[in-house]
Amino acid sequence: MEVTAHRVGRDVNMDESPRISDEPIYLTEDRYEKPKELFRFIGDLIEKHGVAENASMLDAGCATGELIYYLRGRFPNITRFNGIDISQAMIDQAGFVMPDTTFVVGSLTEPADFSDRDYDIVTCSGVLSCFDEPDIPVMNLLNSTRAGGSVYIYSPFNDDPIDVISRYRRAENVDSPWEGGWNIFSRTTIERLLTASGYDLRWEWHSFDIPFDLVKRSDDPMRTWTIRTEEKERQTVNGACQLINGAVLKIHVNNVLEG
Repeated sequence: MEVTAHRVGRDVNMDESPRISDEPIYLTEDRYEKPKELFRFIGDLIEKHGVAENASMLDAGCATGELIYYLRGRFPNITRFNGIDISQAMIDQAGFVMPDTTFVVGSLTEPADFSDRDYDIVTCSGVLSCFDEPDIPVMNLLNSTRAGGSVYIYSPFNDDPIDVISRYRRAENVDSPWEGGWNIFSRTTIERLLTASGYDLRWEWHSFDIPFDLVKRSDDPMRTWTIRTEEKERQTVNGACQLINGAVLKIHVNNVLEG
């Protein structure tokens, strides 16, 4: 049974403003041996759920494959890893570091890249906020997941029922383009989409806060740092005056609903 996207928003705009800072960061900073705290957090959630023998995993928006690199070392039961990303340069680097892993160029907006329901674990970290509507990306992640498998999506999410589309421009250069990549969807919108998805699902929200201070970087004010607020010891912010409240949404795919 093929499951397609259900509309929860208005027009789907897949011609978003570019996010131009990813390649310079991922291609120049070697973080394979120093995994992000987020990767450990996702790994803990996967471990809590349990990993079957000969499990398979897909990382959608894998960049240079750092998450796959970390999980390969942590979970020997996962015997097949695949990564997909829109950047040819980052896919090339991931393949160079892990030549025994399949990395391909593709987009979360293309259903043909995510239609085989072939994975026990599907991860998507820091990618959903690049899209103006979450419908097609989320459905493609679900369409890649076997019955009994789980999807792990990390993104900034809004506890209040408000969705935000963000554009910013680096004002030091008059020719700078408008950039995107920091959209924030409400938990309300995501849960409505999951309910209407055509899958039998259960899901959990796991808030993620960085466990140490991050200092503001002068070379790129859009790289997040932490401040102290009344509500949080470490509130993540960026140079667009956004408070970033990240969470991992774990979705367990029980089955595809009939009809």
